Amino acid sequence: GFKYGPPNDDYKPLNAANLPEPTIKKPTDYFNTVLYTSNATNGKTVTGVGFSPDLFWAARRNASGASSQIYDTVRGVGKGLDVAYANDTEVADGVTSFDSDGVTLGATWPNASNGDSWVAWSWKESASAGFDMFGYTGTGNNPQTRAHSLGVVPEMIIVKSLDSGETDQHWVVYHHNSNTTPEDYFGRLNTSDAFEDLEMWNDTAPTSSVFTTQNHAITNANGSTFIAYLWASVEGYSKVGSYRGNNSSDGPFIYTGFKPAWFMVKNIANGESWEVYDNARDPHNVITSRLQVDTNNGEVTSTFFDFLSNGIKIRNTSGGYNNNGGTFIYLAFAESPFKYANAK
Repeated sequence: GFKYGPPNDDYKPLNAANLPEPTIKKPTDYFNTVLYTSNATNGKTVTGVGFSPDLFWAARRNASGASSQIYDTVRGVGKGLDVAYANDTEVADGVTSFDSDGVTLGATWPNASNGDSWVAWSWKESASAGFDMFGYTGTGNNPQTRAHSLGVVPEMIIVKSLDSGETDQHWVVYHHNSNTTPEDYFGRLNTSDAFEDLEMWNDTAPTSSVFTTQNHAITNANGSTFIAYLWASVEGYSKVGSYRGNNSSDGPFIYTGFKPAWFMVKNIANGESWEVYDNARDPHNVITSRLQVDTNNGEVTSTFFDFLSNGIKIRNTSGGYNNNGGTFIYLAFAESPFKYANAK
């Protein structure tokens, strides 16, 4: 109770229950991580996703030697793309169907070996969840706009050429925190290279309806086909952001506004990989399992982070996520919004 009554009925006690309702109460309706064991047999099902995936990204954990692969419903089944390789064409087989609770796999990658451990990350396409994807054909025009359906300005864009005839097919990344003028810069998801100042986006910032490309083989070669993935932050569900490192085991706290389920981070400097962490491989703190998706390496373990009710606490030093003064960009998705987050 109060010693003195609140001034009017609009005042409420300071309590998480009185926070506004998040747009997405249950993040696993739109993003989820599952673990599975491969068996090298046609008809292997990966279930537990909770929805029919529109984007399915699988990585082998226990061994190196092969890249993670991405599949999506725009390009369809049997069309995997190796993330760590620029010039690979789509891989046949792989995902043979997108199902109501996951996917079915053929006998090839990512189900090529019996007994390997895998992690799979899945997204459902939805403007309300800040995720859009579509294919397009290059025009060679300079510039060329591409319409999207987010309804807000995209904060991260990934574009990949699908044309085997092109020699430069990098996974091209736009991130709104990569520089003070991010439209002037691009990164490569398949390498540890620094973000580069080049007119990939025609030095034009994306809008709530379009993003812009230059006449370049990576994003707009005449007659070539491309796939584009776009994300924007949704309060309580996803965050496209950045932070500065301090090179301390008492590292920065990164406020996201939710308890994280998935975290991909990149030092914008040269030589640092795109690193991914999630709550399926590490359901309790400390987060100790890392995959570098621009390599074909298996999983490594150390003390990395704590996933907290409203963000991430760094617990180690590394050029990949916490060198002193470094700028780090990230993409994160929620286990639960802060209003409903519980400690583990």
